[in-house]
Amino acid sequence: MLNLIRKDLLLNKPAFYGYIPVLVNLAYLATEVSSQNVFITFACIMSAILPMVLITREDKFGSGAFFCSLPVTRRQTVRAKYVVCLSTAFILSMIGFVLYSFFAPEDGVAIWCTSSASRVLLILTVGLGLAIPFSFRFGWVGLIACLVGMQMLGIVGLLISQTFATGLQPRDIFGAISGFLTNIHSQLGGPLAFVAVVCVVIVLNLVSCRIAEVSFERREL
Repeated sequence: MLNLIRKDLLLNKPAFYGYIPVLVNLAYLATEVSSQNVFITFACIMSAILPMVLITREDKFGSGAFFCSLPVTRRQTVRAKYVVCLSTAFILSMIGFVLYSFFAPEDGVAIWCTSSASRVLLILTVGLGLAIPFSFRFGWVGLIACLVGMQMLGIVGLLISQTFATGLQPRDIFGAISGFLTNIHSQLGGPLAFVAVVCVVIVLNLVSCRIAEVSFERREL
């Protein structure tokens, strides 16, 4: 599997240079956003974009069938891409943290805590855990459909909340989620809560990976 990871990194090397404008945008965002939680959310979303692109590039350029002809199983291919995507997204998120530490107007170093790490792991797991199986099953079309579907769900949820809960704003929803995580950390303690989040993240990623394996094995290239 290490050779597959190395192959993905080498072949997709040019795509990493395209992420430089995103890092510049994150640096600018760090100077404008006063809430750490809001910055973490945007940083995770932007960090998840590149890994999603890495999966779909092979399908878009029609090289998936060639790579499947290599002496490796499709299950190994899926697991290698999961490692690459999750690792890349996490590293890019940490780069965003570094930018926030330097460019935040006030107390940028405070972002380095177990509570922030828990948010990063959960956001990346949910986002990539939903998008990657769709990408393996339907290629770049599946990725676009998944992203559009999540946007539509968000719009529908917002309309419902504004219809039945007058005055409710999107920031209130993010605040409630942030408050929930903060309460967990305060009740269990930082280290114990972080361990609990890591366990949940591992289970969710294993489930997502298994779904992607089954979907990719049934796909005809």
